[in-house]
Amino acid sequence: MMIIGMSKVCEAQWQTVLDSSNYRFSNVYFINNDTGFVCGEKIGQPWSVIARTLDGGQTWSFSSGIISFMSIQFVNDSIGFAGGQDGYIYKTTNMGATWNLYSTISPMNDHSAFYFINSLIGFTTSFSGILYKTIDGGLSWTYAFSSTGESYFPGTAKFFFVNTQIGYVSQSGQGQQGFNGKSISKTIDAGANWIDLPIPSNYNPYSCFFFDSLSGFSVGAHGKVTKTNDGGLTWTTPDSICPFPLYDIVFVNDSIGYITGGYNDYEYFGSNNGIIFKTIDRGNTWQIMDSTYSNGLTKMHFPSPSVGYAVGMGGVVLKLTDANSPYTKITQLTNFISSITLYPNPTKGIFKIEGKAVKLTSIKIMNVMGEVIKNYEFGIKNVCNTTIDMSNESKGIYFMQTIDEQKNVTNKKIIVQ
Repeated sequence: MMIIGMSKVCEAQWQTVLDSSNYRFSNVYFINNDTGFVCGEKIGQPWSVIARTLDGGQTWSFSSGIISFMSIQFVNDSIGFAGGQDGYIYKTTNMGATWNLYSTISPMNDHSAFYFINSLIGFTTSFSGILYKTIDGGLSWTYAFSSTGESYFPGTAKFFFVNTQIGYVSQSGQGQQGFNGKSISKTIDAGANWIDLPIPSNYNPYSCFFFDSLSGFSVGAHGKVTKTNDGGLTWTTPDSICPFPLYDIVFVNDSIGYITGGYNDYEYFGSNNGIIFKTIDRGNTWQIMDSTYSNGLTKMHFPSPSVGYAVGMGGVVLKLTDANSPYTKITQLTNFISSITLYPNPTKGIFKIEGKAVKLTSIKIMNVMGEVIKNYEFGIKNVCNTTIDMSNESKGIYFMQTIDEQKNVTNKKIIVQ
């Protein structure tokens, strides 16, 4: 079973390499460990942004366009594509030094993700779940498939290809106003044909990752994670590891993987937050690495097994080194509270919260839908210990978020029996 661990971090840690509240970053792609790009939009302005770094995030240069970018990918060291709003595709042939409008896919139809198998063959999916294909390097696009999925800002869809023949696209409009469609679609013939896979009825997928042609994971709305061992024909019962949407999942080897998510500017529930999970046992358990970011984290990219990058709606770019580290040593982050305990857990309904040397300013209890069912604000009368009564609530999984007087955040999972 997948569970939330204590609010601590494994030895490898994420570093903030760009933090600007002026931007919403939707996607990230790195050609190598040092040269990479993030894309999105500038808040309050009618244009998009692509930021480029040549030194692993130490310095950045910015390019602007006329739309919101939701996807970016390079097919080699020089040629890359970016696109999103209104179906516009921008192209660079000089490693992102300049970008030019290259083509348009179904005008006025926003696209949330694309993927190129090679320099000629690529795919994109629209907000309405329609897939399009190019065989001439993005110059022209033709209809490929109508899925049952939908997607929305900031690009709640992702392609994943196991090889040049087998590929998937996950998309869901859950949490976005007026969007409800969901699907994981699959091709086994390089996109000549696609089918919608059967997925659990209570599951809304945003991303998937496959180790091979059979084994893979998917993550989605309401903090849910599910697994398949037969190429997506069947999936395990989704397990909620947190109440927030999970937007991306990547494994760097057979054991170590990462998940990013959290509420973002386009969500219609709760307050914004970002969260990162890590597994060192092939997804059997998931550990919170960090949950202190002020906005949702959307996508990740690992140019090598040891180096990864993640982006978020709050204009943040994060870098992880030693991503494939096998160490299991747990160390405490300064902005995590390791001294908060909750017991008994599982509980029959009444449990105690104790903080040693910390005072809590607020406690929130949320269900798996992310809805706040109990909210305690202590103001200047900050407390170290308190008792919570959930005996009138339904049996199931809940999540507790506490904030202390130093604004540190802790998330814990509660099981009511």
